[in-house]
Amino acid sequence: MNAFLWEKIKKMNYDRNIRQRLFIFCSIIAYAVLGALCWLLLFRMILPELSWLICFMAYPAVFAGFMGGTLYLWHHDLD
Repeated sequence: MNAFLWEKIKKMNYDRNIRQRLFIFCSIIAYAVLGALCWLLLFRMILPELSWLICFMAYPAVFAGFMGGTLYLWHHDLD
């Protein structure tokens, strides 16, 4: 997913720093939405509290979205 996001954002005519920040933001949002969808589809009946939804959104957003996006930018071509 990170490669797809970066290819779309890399084509935009913005400054390099803005593209990087936009990539990190979109990565965080995408993984939070995936976590929420996972909770809605699989665990809504088993774990019905709202706190579980927050956990299912926050952990993927931080670890896969922010940290994974940062590592992706660090290891791949930025221009």
